[in-house]
Amino acid sequence: MSLSNSNPPRSLAKRVQEKNEEPWGILISDDKQKCGDINLYGLIAVVGRETPQLVNAHNTISAIHLAITPEFTPECTYKITDFSTNGTFVNGRTVGYGLSIRLMSYDEISLGFKGLEGTLSFTFVGYNDERYQAHEWMSQFTVQKCIGNGSFGTVRRVRHNKSGVYGAMKLYSVSESAIGSSREEAFDAELKILNELAHPNIVSMLSYKKTKLTTFLVIELAEGGSLQDEIDRCGGLSLNRTRLIMYQIVQGVRYMHSKKVVHRDLKPDNILLARQNSDWVKITDFGTGIMANLLNKTNTFCGTPAYMSPEIVRVQTENDKTYDAKKNDCWAIGIILYQVFTGKLPFTPTDTSDEDCGMTDLFQAMKEGNFFPYEEQHFKSKEGANDVKYTVHSILQYTEVDRPEAFEIMEMPFFKSVNVLIASLKGLAEDENTASVYGGKNEVTRMKEAVKIIEETIKEREQEPEKTKNMESNPREIKPPTAYVELLERNANTTSEDDTEELDKKIEATKAKEVAPMEKVEKIEA
Repeated sequence: MSLSNSNPPRSLAKRVQEKNEEPWGILISDDKQKCGDINLYGLIAVVGRETPQLVNAHNTISAIHLAITPEFTPECTYKITDFSTNGTFVNGRTVGYGLSIRLMSYDEISLGFKGLEGTLSFTFVGYNDERYQAHEWMSQFTVQKCIGNGSFGTVRRVRHNKSGVYGAMKLYSVSESAIGSSREEAFDAELKILNELAHPNIVSMLSYKKTKLTTFLVIELAEGGSLQDEIDRCGGLSLNRTRLIMYQIVQGVRYMHSKKVVHRDLKPDNILLARQNSDWVKITDFGTGIMANLLNKTNTFCGTPAYMSPEIVRVQTENDKTYDAKKNDCWAIGIILYQVFTGKLPFTPTDTSDEDCGMTDLFQAMKEGNFFPYEEQHFKSKEGANDVKYTVHSILQYTEVDRPEAFEIMEMPFFKSVNVLIASLKGLAEDENTASVYGGKNEVTRMKEAVKIIEETIKEREQEPEKTKNMESNPREIKPPTAYVELLERNANTTSEDDTEELDKKIEATKAKEVAPMEKVEKIEA
C-alpha cells in the first residue's frame, strides 16, 4: 500500500494493538493526564480515536488521524502520513493530508494545530532509529515542546531530571548540508567554541552527545525570545534600553575575540533575551563561527546579507582573497545598533537573485559618501538620535583598517556613558511616577536586570589576564568618516565637543557599585 494514497488504511488499524509483537517504537505523551503513551506495532501503526488510548479524545482528533510505518532496512527509517481533518504537524510543520514525510526519533508530533481545543502532542521514539543509540544519555532529560526548527535541525525544550535545570536541546542530523560547510563540521565548530567560552552574554553549553549521524547539544534556555522578536514587538527601542542591550552585545563580542573566536553571523535573530521581561541578552548560534589565530584572515563567504561587511561581499564578487573576520563582527554590531534603535535596517538587499543580493551598489554608495538612504526618516524625532547616528557611522567604516575592534567600540562615548545610566538606575525607586521618566515601571525592571549582568561583566573584565589587557591598552579614538562629519556639520547635527567633555567628566566621577556575581548554572554531567 502506498502511504501517499489519500485513503486511510483502516484494514490495518487493528495491527497497532497486536501484543504478540514487539513494539518498534513509542509515542510519548506530552500530557499524561490527557493521554498515555502509545506503543507502536506491526507493519503500519495507525493513530487516532480508534486507538484505545484515544477513544475519549476530543473530536479534533480524527478517527484515523495519522499512520507511521517503519522501513525495516539497515538504515531503518520511518515515515508519517497525515489522514486527518485538522492536520498533523511534525516539529511545528504541517505534513499535509495524504502526504508522507520522514520521521526521526525525538521529533515532536502534534495531532491538530497548537491552540486548537483537544490537540495532543507526542514525542516519537523509534527503537531501531540511529538516534536511539543515545537513548541512555537522553533518559536523563524530559523532552518537552519544540521551540525551534530550521535547516540545521530542531530545538526541543528539555528538563534535566536530576537538577531541574531547563535547557534547549538542538538535534542536528549530519546527513544534510549546512551553509558554507558540512553540517558535521559546523556542529563540531559550535561544540568546540561553546566549550571554550564562559561569559554572561554568551549562551553556555550544558551537555552534548554524538552518535554516528546525530549531534545532541544542550545549551542553557533563554526564555525571552530573540532580540529580533523584541524589535518587531516594539518597533525600535528607547535610547536607554538600546545602550544597555548594545553594551552587553559588544562586551560579549569583545570577550569572544579575546578568546580568538569570531562569530561571522551576528544578527538580532542570534541574540536571545535570557528571561521574560528582561534586557539581559546572550549571543547564540556559533554554527558559522571559527576558532583561529586572529592575525590570520579567512576567505569564507558566510553570514546574512543585511549584516555582511563590504569586504565579505568583495570576496564573493571581486575575488578578494581574504578578510578580517573580527572586523566583520564589528560591522554587524553597527548594523544591529541602527536596527535596535530605529526598528529598521539601514539598507536591505535589493535583488536576491544577484550573487551578492544587490549589496555591491549600496557599498559603492557608502564609499562615495552617500551612506544610508533612509537615515533621516528612520531616526526622525527620536531622543538620542544624534548620539546613535554618530556611533553607528563611527563603527561602519568602509575599510577594515579604519573600522574599530570590539574593545575600541567599548571606549566610544555612547558606550562609556553606560556607567552614568547604571548609577541612576540602581538608585531609582520603581514607583510609577519615578519610573515614567525611564519609560515606565516595566521598562525599568527590564533594564535593572541588564544592569546586574553588565556589572558582573565589568568585574570579570578587571580580572582578565594581563596579556588580554595589554592587547587592548591603546584603543584608537574612532570617529565617523570625514565625509559624514561634514554632512553632520552641514545639517548642524554634529556632536558637541563640550558635551562630550562633560560626559567624560560624569563618567570619571561615577563609580558603579559592585554586586555579587549572579549564580552560574553548573554544566550537567553526562
